[in-house]
Amino acid sequence: MQNRTGIGPLQSAIDEALDLLAGDPRPLPEAAVVEPLPSLLAQCQDLIAALPACPVIRTLHHFACTGGTLIAKCVAALPNTVLLSEIDPLSTLVIPQDRPVFAPTDVLLNMRQTTRPLPEEMLADVFVAAIGRLAARLADRGQHLVLRDHAHSHYCTHRDPSTRPSLRRILAPEFDIRAIVTVRDPVESYLSLRANGWHTHMAPQTPAEYARRYRLFLDDHRDLPVLKYEEFTQDPEPALRRIADALDLGWSDDALHLFPMMRLTGDSGRKGDSIAPRPRKPVAPALLDQLRDCPDFLSLRAGMGYEDTL
Repeated sequence: MQNRTGIGPLQSAIDEALDLLAGDPRPLPEAAVVEPLPSLLAQCQDLIAALPACPVIRTLHHFACTGGTLIAKCVAALPNTVLLSEIDPLSTLVIPQDRPVFAPTDVLLNMRQTTRPLPEEMLADVFVAAIGRLAARLADRGQHLVLRDHAHSHYCTHRDPSTRPSLRRILAPEFDIRAIVTVRDPVESYLSLRANGWHTHMAPQTPAEYARRYRLFLDDHRDLPVLKYEEFTQDPEPALRRIADALDLGWSDDALHLFPMMRLTGDSGRKGDSIAPRPRKPVAPALLDQLRDCPDFLSLRAGMGYEDTL
């Protein structure tokens, strides 16, 4: 038989404690109600439900010569942001007409140059797949992808803009898109477009045609927030914060100091490290008369909120 001598004192102490409790007239306290811990599975399900149904892509839209490069540089300087500049998978502006060009890293261009023509739907599918893969890999690194749309390729070339989808329409079926449009006084952008010779990409090369195409662009993006370039240069910090909020990007005061370090294509306009309003470019009297005598151009300008007299 096992020796129980060692537990005698312990048993005596327990019996004594029970006797004391039995003689205590006070009622025993009720057991506290303890809420059950939340289910780990339920927590995981809630986290999954909070995730967007589709991967998030940010897009930035503007016409050529509207200050888009300056704004894009500032966006690129925001924390954990990777910006690809002047993107349009269906652009034909860089496709040579006489012979294929050497482009070992450009799958879409090589698809354009193949001896057996491939449909644009296939180019769009390949583009969307690549963007999805890139966005996922960046997300793994805690980074966000922003695509700067090259709207000029869509709306200001010899091709009818209505015969092809916009960048946003190409991306929309597969992604949750956060986007914003930036604009500038059409007088300024039209003058710069002519100065660069890019008005020759469209026909006819008139203020009325430019206004028609600009209006198509605005109509296609009418559900997006709009920021004026003039507001951005007048007070950059709140303007950039608006863009960051629209694109769901993080904020850092350093962005407005770091933007000169961002190297992007399309840097054809202003130079320098400061952001401030600049005086209007001089306008040749004959061209100014064309703008003043063009109802479509004046209507576009007024509709965009530029109502001062030319």
